[in-house]
Order: sequence, then structure tokens, then C-alpha cells
Amino acid sequence: MPFPRLLRTLSCLSLLSLAAVFPLAAQEPEPVGAQLDELHVVETVDYDFEHGGGSLLSVLLSADGEQLLNVNRGEFCVYTAAGAEVSCAGLQEIRYDPASLRWSPDGRYVAFVDDRPFINFRDSDIWVLDTQTGIFTNLTDDGDLPSILDTIVNDDLVGPFAPIDLAPRFSADGQLYFLRIEQIGTEIGGTLYRIPASGGSAEQLAVLTPNVRGDGYPYDWDIAPDGQTGVYVIGTSRQDTLRRVDLATGNTVLLHTIDRETEVGVASIEFSPRGDVVLWHSQALARLRGSDEGIRYAFLTTLNGETFPASTAPFATYFGWSFDGTALAYTVYDPQNPDRNGLYLGLPGKEGLRIATADDPEAPLTSTRFPVGMFWGANNTILLAEGFGQRLFALRLNGT
Repeated sequence: MPFPRLLRTLSCLSLLSLAAVFPLAAQEPEPVGAQLDELHVVETVDYDFEHGGGSLLSVLLSADGEQLLNVNRGEFCVYTAAGAEVSCAGLQEIRYDPASLRWSPDGRYVAFVDDRPFINFRDSDIWVLDTQTGIFTNLTDDGDLPSILDTIVNDDLVGPFAPIDLAPRFSADGQLYFLRIEQIGTEIGGTLYRIPASGGSAEQLAVLTPNVRGDGYPYDWDIAPDGQTGVYVIGTSRQDTLRRVDLATGNTVLLHTIDRETEVGVASIEFSPRGDVVLWHSQALARLRGSDEGIRYAFLTTLNGETFPASTAPFATYFGWSFDGTALAYTVYDPQNPDRNGLYLGLPGKEGLRIATADDPEAPLTSTRFPVGMFWGANNTILLAEGFGQRLFALRLNGT
């Protein structure tokens, strides 16, 4: 065998030996934010299943983009991303808050709250649907006790009282967390709990406010994917504030005070999949049909408190994170210039490029679960509604 060939053979064997001892690192996928100029729609799927309209719209895309949940007429129905029905589970007498619905990261559980306590002043519990068995479970059942919120209306009531449980959220490892309004000594406080989605005892992690009458109510929040940090909203009659909580220590820090004139208030909040910033939609969405070009409907707040509009584009309305947290999808609804309307992709805080329009150019494209943002699954599928639920469809992008 000639010497050069032997040398090449020995070199290849040496590299194979090194690879066995030190496996080559898997190549990191290119961030979505670096691909925005190349992304385009390759498939559109329309759905014709029954659903509510406007604020009653409750259609969710799972994290992997392969399953849809449609809640309508007393049923939780799961579909494939192509629109084929997989299973339906009847709610019977169980109520639900459409804005509270959340998929677990593995697509097995759906968590929700069985009432709107700040509207109805009733007790509320955290429920889950196991989509594999079709069984609904009340994770925080406290019987028929009167609601703790009743004491706000009538100070003469005598306990015990049922706590208010709300805002279920999953961390990336499938742990389920929720907010609770409960009695703390002689006061009513706001707390944060964790409970297994499969059932078990709830564990208190932090006291977010010891006195909701004086300090305000925690009414919405989200948890970072790693389960270490939460960002929550405290609401008072004067102003809302965003605060950060360390789930290991329970320590809280003020991040941002909401400007009632320009930011109005917080309608929903969502952590970036990277865990470094939160996206929150403004309560200004309630007047979406307005014509004020300067109004902003969504903002970003970093864990250091820096806050800025989610996009510089005028009339950008509903937003949703890319599955890797490096980009945002958002819709534009411009009543002054309908030619701008459509779906855009952009970097956080920047103006993006339009990739799709509605069938009706004057119809707004919106989220499928008001007032929460849009869903962008890991298979590069984006779920949308047109005309506040008149049409439901998904866009599959290239790059998967």
C-alpha cells in the first residue's frame, strides 16, 4: 500500500477514535430571527369546526404545532393540525374561563380556571383535562365554601372562605403553577403555588402581596420556561405594575409601572421561550377599531425592567413569539390604510415584513384566544383568526 494512502487511512481512524471519545456537538439550528427574509407561507389550512366568535373564541395550538384544541358548546375537542378530529370530552356542568386555557408542553394536559372570579366574585379552581383519558380533574377543589372575594363586599361575613385560584401556567418541564387569592392571617393576600398536573398537594412558593386591599391584586402572570422566574401584574384602582419573582427564594422586584395614558393596562402576558423578556398586550385592544396611529397594543419588558413597544410598526396589534423566542409574528390592522393589513414577521421591537393577508383586505387578523397573543408552533405553524373568528386557519411556513 502506498505511503500517502496509509497516512490518510490512519488519519481517518484517528478522527473516528476521537469522535468516539469526544462526540461532535450537534449543530445548533439557525435562529428564526436570522431567517425572516427567507420565510414564506407554503401551506394554508382552513378549519370548519364550530367555534365561538369574538371574545368567546377559544382555539389553541399545542407547543409542537401538531394539535389544536377547540372549546365550544360544552366540549373540549382535540384536532390534528390538518383539522381531523381526534377526541372530544364533554364539560357537563363545568364552567371555564376562555382566557385561562393552557396546553402543557407535552400536549397531554389542558389547564383552565372554572370561573372568572374578578367578574363574578365566585370561587374558582384549577382544572385539567387529560387528553389521553378524556377525564377532567379539579386540582384545587375546596368544596362549597363562600369565596374569599365575598369579604370585600361584606366585611361581616364569617369564614372559613374558599381561596380564589387563577392563571394556570406550565413550565417547560410540565410543572403546573397558579396564582391564589387567600386569607393570610387577618388579611387577604396574593400567593403563588405549584401543583402536579396529574394531581396532588399544592405547594406555596411565594407571597406576592400580603394585603391585596392595600397593595393590589395579582391578576395575571407567566413563568419562564426554566421554572425559576415569574413576572406578574399587580392591579390597583390607580395603576398596574409589573413585578418579577424568584421562585427559589420568593423575593420580588418591581420591573415597570404601567403608564395609564400610553400603555393603559395589561391584558395578557407571555414569557419569551428564551426566558429573557416578557411580551404583554395592552388593554387598549378593547378599542382595536380606533384610528390613533400612535397607540401601541403590545410591549416588551426585560427582566431588568426596560420596556418598549413590541414593534415600531403603526397599528401592530396581536403578537406571538416564534417557537425559539428570537422573532415575533404580529398582525397589522390599519383602518386608515387597509392595504397595510396582514400578518408580519419581525425582530422584537422592530418593524417586520408582511407574509400574508386576509381574504378580506379590510378584515382584521387576530389571535384565536382573546386577549392572549398568537400561537407559533415548533413546526413553523401559525394559527390565526380573520374577522374576529369568522374564519380560522393555520399558515405553515418553510424551514421545518
